[in-house]
Amino acid sequence: MTAISFRPAVPEDAAACMTLRALTQENAFTEEDLRALGITVDSWSSGIRDGSGPGFVAWTSTGEHDEAGDEILQLRVDRGAR
Repeated sequence: MTAISFRPAVPEDAAACMTLRALTQENAFTEEDLRALGITVDSWSSGIRDGSGPGFVAWTSTGEHDEAGDEILQLRVDRGAR
């Protein structure tokens, strides 16, 4: 079984969170949709920073590394974990 790691989100995660939000299969919102609701990378970052929009980042390691030597992480949704 692959271990899943969690950590509290940091403001620098906001852009990736917006990108991931658009990739969900159910109830997806594009960045344009989110902007129309007043949600931007800056506002999401601010919410993480001031605690009004906290979150967590989860990942698993693939055990592989890219050309720069950075570890490649895999993010996925486990539909059975509801």
